[in-house]
Amino acid sequence: LLKGKLMQLKETIKNVTSKVEIQKAKEETQINYVDNLQKEEESKEIEFNLESEHLENQLNKLVAELKEVTSQIVDLKEKISDKDSIKKQLQRAKDLHNKFQTNIRNIKKTIDFYDNNDACPMCIQAIDEEFKTKEIKRNEDKKSKLENSLTDLLTEENRLTSIQENISKSIDKITDLQILQGKKETIIDSIKNQLTSLESKKKQKQNQGLLLKQEKDKLDSIIKEIETLLKQKNELSENLVYD
Repeated sequence: LLKGKLMQLKETIKNVTSKVEIQKAKEETQINYVDNLQKEEESKEIEFNLESEHLENQLNKLVAELKEVTSQIVDLKEKISDKDSIKKQLQRAKDLHNKFQTNIRNIKKTIDFYDNNDACPMCIQAIDEEFKTKEIKRNEDKKSKLENSLTDLLTEENRLTSIQENISKSIDKITDLQILQGKKETIIDSIKNQLTSLESKKKQKQNQGLLLKQEKDKLDSIIKEIETLLKQKNELSENLVYD
């Protein structure tokens, strides 16, 4: 009877030992799995942080650049705020210029008439010499005043033309800046979308963190099972010695 009991006890110890070995194998596998999960999580954390930092730096730089471009556009628009007024002034100056030139040409014709004619070509009536002299003098003075006015007008016309050319250059610059502004806004929107996507990936990583916790719990459970089996084995071994 005692011999049978000892054999049964040894068999139980053997079974427990086998279970311990199985659980230790599970423990080793689980440790490796948890370790890999841990490393993967840490690697992704570093990757996310680096990518997020890179995108944030890009975004901040582009926002600052966009602010500068927008400021330049505002300044240029202020400088050309009188473009319609300048255009009207220049047109009036050109119209007046043409009018002055027409008047000067007509006066020259009148002067030439008196210089080249002693009698009226139409009525053959003689032209009084004193009258001719006075008319020529009067028209010469009139022409001189108009020519002086035309000179002043040309100076003003050149000034307005220069302003209009600068306004035209500013408008071209505004167009270029607005194109650049649009490109930067598009890139900024793209980066914001990337950051949103990255945030979504971070939330998915949090779910993986829950998986890691679950696997760690499994490992703890295996370790406790091994401890229980070892304790059971020790107790059976003690009984075997006493018996």
